[in-house]
Amino acid sequence: MKIKSKEGTLNTITFHKSAAAKVLPQLTASLIEAAQAYIPYRTNSSASHLNSAFNILIQFCFSQSILSESKKYNSIEDFDIELTHGFYHYLKLNYDIRPAFNKYKISRKAILDYIKEKNIKHSKNLAFPIARSIPAKPTDPLPKKTLNNLFSILTKRIDNIIEKKNLKNKLIKNGKILNIEEIKLESSKDYSLKNICFLYKYHYKEENNRHTQNLLPKIRKCEDANVAKMKVSEFVVAYNKNKWSKLADTGRHPKGTPITSYNLKLEDVVTTLVNLYPNYPLNTNIDELRTKYCGSQTSNGAKSFKDVKNEFEYFRYKEYVHHSCETKKYNFCGNDINSWWEIIELLYPNAEDMVAILLMIMLQTGWNKETVFNININDYTHALSDLNENNSVLIKSYKIRGQQDINLPYSQSKPIYFCSNKKEKYSAYNLFKLLIDITNPLRESQYYKEIKESNQNKDIAFLCLKNEYRWGNKKSDNILVDLNNKKIYSIAMKHFLNKNELNDENGRIDSSEKLTSRLRTTWKMIKQDTGIGKEMMSILMGHSSYDITDEHYDNSPTAIKRRLNNLINEMTLIESDLKTGQFRGTLIPNRIGDRDRNAESKFKYGNIFVDDKNERLICICKDSSNPQFYQHELYVREDKPCKFITKCLLCPQSLVTRNSLPYIIDRRQYILEQESILSKLIFEELYSDELSAIQYVLENWEDKNDIEEAEIFQMENYPLLPAMPNIAFGEQHE
Repeated sequence: MKIKSKEGTLNTITFHKSAAAKVLPQLTASLIEAAQAYIPYRTNSSASHLNSAFNILIQFCFSQSILSESKKYNSIEDFDIELTHGFYHYLKLNYDIRPAFNKYKISRKAILDYIKEKNIKHSKNLAFPIARSIPAKPTDPLPKKTLNNLFSILTKRIDNIIEKKNLKNKLIKNGKILNIEEIKLESSKDYSLKNICFLYKYHYKEENNRHTQNLLPKIRKCEDANVAKMKVSEFVVAYNKNKWSKLADTGRHPKGTPITSYNLKLEDVVTTLVNLYPNYPLNTNIDELRTKYCGSQTSNGAKSFKDVKNEFEYFRYKEYVHHSCETKKYNFCGNDINSWWEIIELLYPNAEDMVAILLMIMLQTGWNKETVFNININDYTHALSDLNENNSVLIKSYKIRGQQDINLPYSQSKPIYFCSNKKEKYSAYNLFKLLIDITNPLRESQYYKEIKESNQNKDIAFLCLKNEYRWGNKKSDNILVDLNNKKIYSIAMKHFLNKNELNDENGRIDSSEKLTSRLRTTWKMIKQDTGIGKEMMSILMGHSSYDITDEHYDNSPTAIKRRLNNLINEMTLIESDLKTGQFRGTLIPNRIGDRDRNAESKFKYGNIFVDDKNERLICICKDSSNPQFYQHELYVREDKPCKFITKCLLCPQSLVTRNSLPYIIDRRQYILEQESILSKLIFEELYSDELSAIQYVLENWEDKNDIEEAEIFQMENYPLLPAMPNIAFGEQHE
């Protein structure tokens, strides 16, 4: 079966061919209809995920029907909350987070749309758990597969930067300076003897047949009067006798090379640009860049060859013709260069080059982004490094907000060091050398002074050229940018990640927020695998103690448990102080009644319900000595505080918080399960009010994200509450 997606591609659907699908024909038929309704409005990727998800769902329904004697899932009408929750957990257990999320989300949407379209009525409340992607924490290390892929991307990019640096000198050495007059001459008509010989040799293939007679009009136009009188047969005889074949190799087509077909060589363009236009673009006035040196795509550029006055205008006109031709019949410059900006990128670094170097240095050193940006390009090695006889060198920078000493301000920076290797191609030391080498020409620009002043006259390490289309931006007259600018960095990272696909367990990493802050933790993980001790780790990361390193850069279950145990120990000490009378704080009682000291006062008895591990709050009761739910006297003795958690939602004394939601959802699931066991009359009597209260809380909760998180927590930790059946009406509690 094939279903066309919105992208116009026919997607093959195979889930109906499985053995389980043939055993469950009614369910399979319904899912086929759901797929036929869903896929035409979705992408090819969604179609593939849906096909896979439905295949798994049919297998799951088949296995559940076999395991359960009472429940058979032969159609969508038979689906219940137990199946939907079980399917969600099954996907999470058997697939990685991202694939499981995609399969579940798409199948859930397709089935719910089908149920709505067919107006299917379920005998039981059908509730699909709401799932969403779980983003990586900003300090989670990258998975090893992602890390290896990132290393591969960065090394290729850095190799490309090194190649560009060497290519510039090579191009200038091998190229020639072009002359616009010579280019125009090449495009003019010239019926000299060598050009007619060229035409005979390469167009007519040195043959003498009826097609060769078409050469006669060209012979008549020959500048040599003796040749102009010849017939074609006489010209062929003279061609062979005088060996004009060699002369043909020095000629060209008599009509001239069309200006659009003139083959520009990259080395010639670069050589001409460097020699004839040495001030372009770094020392050219911004107004001239926007007018005199702009491309033909703008109102100021040459629109025809007759408007071309110099070599530069010809280059831009050639680019204009290239982009104007839909079939790209006319090359701009060789086979690989398609735009003027690509030539500029060969000569000067761009923002994506800076991103690649920055990320690789961060992975090499374990420094954060600000520390790398803060390096002094004129003094980035330790003074004693030169005394070292081996290849090691100590590079240094300054960690801003780095002082943790109680006597020093937190904002004061402190030096941080890293031992690098001079011989390793991608070492931090060599990357800094490469960075300085490729950015030095930019520092000689007239535009550098302005951008340096904005940096408190400090030299900028990660300096690059704006894309040409932004030179016309009236908000800024500078063509240089500092990567250490939040907006510039964010845009550059986005472009870099768009061109270089990088994925983790949650899908594609496509922004700086999903990558940058994780590199430092990734570096820590790499070093831990090599056996570096805790104290050395804290020193390398610029921390005064390992506790700081642990707090900020270790989200492992072991570390989280250790911090939780520390908190429990602290709270235990506080509790001990309270019991022994050593506590010196202030406790404020919650008093109701007359504030007069002589008056009889009554204290509220509040209750805080927590889970069995005393870790999560379930519900808060403002005054358990005064329950106010309907017929509370049948449940609570007058002299006893109320502890009926199942009545909290029916009582004005209760306070429901965000932490209560998972337990409310858990309680709802228990009640719905009782509905399938109890008779309708008994169920209504015991649970109808509580279920209505639960539905009201969930439907009227303002932040739906809280509900989604609560559902996920409840599913992952089910059951949260013990089975708590309600007491039948009229039964006195003892």
